Amino acid sequence: MFYELGIAHAFRRNVLLLTQTIEEVPFDLRPYRFLEYNTHFARIEDAREKLKSYAQGCRGGSIDFGSPVTDFVPTDDLPLPASTTNSADVRSISSEHFAEEGTEEEEAPGYLDHQIALHEGNERIFGILNAFTTNLQTLTQYIEDATVEVNTIGSNPTTSSTRAARSVFRRLAGRISDFSSKLRKANTEYGDILEETEGSLEQIVAFLLENPYTSVSELDDFNKQLESIEQPAAEAKTGCLSFADSMASLPKIERRLNRAVAFGSEELRVMATNIDRTAASIGRARQRINYQAK
Repeated sequence: MFYELGIAHAFRRNVLLLTQTIEEVPFDLRPYRFLEYNTHFARIEDAREKLKSYAQGCRGGSIDFGSPVTDFVPTDDLPLPASTTNSADVRSISSEHFAEEGTEEEEAPGYLDHQIALHEGNERIFGILNAFTTNLQTLTQYIEDATVEVNTIGSNPTTSSTRAARSVFRRLAGRISDFSSKLRKANTEYGDILEETEGSLEQIVAFLLENPYTSVSELDDFNKQLESIEQPAAEAKTGCLSFADSMASLPKIERRLNRAVAFGSEELRVMATNIDRTAASIGRARQRINYQAK
């Protein structure tokens, strides 16, 4: 697989990796486009829609797939893909067609537009992560309270102890399900924001590196801004996976609780993937900046 991937990257082909878990993607390929899919019925439609959007972005040239080759090898030294001319012709024909229909072609965003989009996107991501942290702390307290309550019931057993314990577990299951439902919405929003901010980040880095007037201090300042986000993101991912593992290791003690725990663990792993993508995207940008500065 990696042999074919290397050839595709060498010829600047757009490549989209498909995987069921980000952990299967080598760390040095995670900054590039990949689609994590899940065969669960609630997730497969999301993957289908995202694959469709990638295909449309590829065809229209609105998505930059990138690769280690295009990041670090001068464009003049790269072989041109055979389809370059055809793709340009298709875009030209499409533009003429829309012009005939009287539809104005939307202008591409500029450097400042991408800066604002990146800043606003990061603010929204931080808002999502802050809300997630608050909800996680609340859920943790619910779990601790439920544990104390069940232990109390167990220390004074009666004929109704089993029913009482089940009632506690079912109440906890409802709270875990509520947490997971909120997290699913947050994950969907996070994924959409990532699509926007990744593209803006790539455009900003390309502008800074290709602009002959960009100073070393400007590159250094931007690099430090990215570094201030990269480390917290990595720590958040670790905490997210740790909690997901803790939930997954809970004993299968009650049907509703089991279902709620499985739901929560899945959404926590999706959040971890989103955070990992954030860190990987930033890591790629910093690598390119550091490489250029040498």
